[in-house]
Amino acid sequence: MNTIQTFLVSLSVLSLAFYWLKIRVRVPKGYKLPPGPPSRFLIGNLTDIPLRKEWETYHKWSETYGDLTYLNVFGTSILLVNSYKSVAELFDQSGTLYAGRFKSTMLIDLVDFNWSLAMMQPNELWRQHRSILHQYLNKASMMQYRAVFENSAKLLSLNITYWGANEFPKITYGIKTIPENDPYIELAERVLKLFGEVAAPGACLVDIIPILKYVPDWFPGAGFKQKAKILNAELNAMAIIPFAAAKDAMKAGKAPPSIVGTALDEIECKESNRTEEERNIQAVAGIIYMAAIDTTESVLQTFYMAMLLYPELQKKAQAELDEVVGGDKLPTFDDRKDLPYIEAIIKEVLRWHPTLPVAFPHMLMEDDKIGEYFVPKGTIVMGNAWSLLHSKLVYGDDVAEFNPERFMKPNVRYPDNAFGFGRRICPGRQMADNMLFIMIASVLHTFDITPYQTLTGVELPSPDDAFVSGIIS
Repeated sequence: MNTIQTFLVSLSVLSLAFYWLKIRVRVPKGYKLPPGPPSRFLIGNLTDIPLRKEWETYHKWSETYGDLTYLNVFGTSILLVNSYKSVAELFDQSGTLYAGRFKSTMLIDLVDFNWSLAMMQPNELWRQHRSILHQYLNKASMMQYRAVFENSAKLLSLNITYWGANEFPKITYGIKTIPENDPYIELAERVLKLFGEVAAPGACLVDIIPILKYVPDWFPGAGFKQKAKILNAELNAMAIIPFAAAKDAMKAGKAPPSIVGTALDEIECKESNRTEEERNIQAVAGIIYMAAIDTTESVLQTFYMAMLLYPELQKKAQAELDEVVGGDKLPTFDDRKDLPYIEAIIKEVLRWHPTLPVAFPHMLMEDDKIGEYFVPKGTIVMGNAWSLLHSKLVYGDDVAEFNPERFMKPNVRYPDNAFGFGRRICPGRQMADNMLFIMIASVLHTFDITPYQTLTGVELPSPDDAFVSGIIS
């Protein structure tokens, strides 16, 4: 080996040693990292990250390693939380410490999704946006939109392909959509498709190796940069176009009641910076619009699948509706108190397969010590909602089955973790609750949900194949 070769080898060894020292987690004396799958040199647990139905793998790990499972990928610490006890201790009791948000290089640096409440760190702007959401999405505020929800259900009863999602632009912006090929819905669906492809942890290599963001656009394998540009343009259009339409309708005096309309009216007389206030309202409205459409469609698809697989439960629900509502009208919110079985079905839909089975990742703001374990600052913390909602201790031995009757018993825990954890729990859950009730009750009262009949027999869906990986499943 000549001098140059010796120098290059030595430089490579030194570089690897420096990199290892840089990414190695330094654990204080007397503590240890939480248990987890064995880590490999440099790459850590990269090859252990599941590519399909990750929530089930994380649940199985919890049976081996305990409530807290620790992973490390290229020096990035990841903590999986798989029990109600740990959720209460971390997300609730230490809520401020665990309220950070994982900084996605793809979504923040390349897509510029900083305006999204879901991606913000818990700072003053985050508090302002969250305050707006709480003000206009709380239980009392949702009362004024019940007529809109009921109208959506009527349209669904006429056309089963008409999703309740078509009503969210009306509630948010006062925009009336059309049942098919609506430009606002199509724009949101394009955004959601792209977002789903890049948002899940590990979906983009640039989130694991951030330095890749400097790779030129023309470089082989840099297709993620083109995807980021398209997503950024579509996200901006989704936030700006319907908001501008709402403002134009208000100026023309033709705007129906909406969240944006009410919010803009309330800042009209404020002495504060109107431009900044409008920007906040626009960002919050964009998040409502985007999140409501995707999560509603996902949860309704889960409901349809459950009714196909468990036709006897569908008949019980329809019998209750016939008795309470009668056959000459659709259910209304006034009927809800008398429909306990429908209420139980809604809860079971949320529990059986949560729309966000592994909730959007949190980030630890400072070092933390949990008993004998040390968790370093910057750790990505993921609550496994699926694991909690399939706890046999909480919901019984038949957790794999769709059984709404479990919620007919007293003191059974509401599946609140289907909406997230701690200070980052979804502020739109009251809107989701209203929509789920009126849609599910109306569908069951109007239709029989039956499997597809082919020449070879009846085809039933398979839950094993139906639920895909990603932020929204």
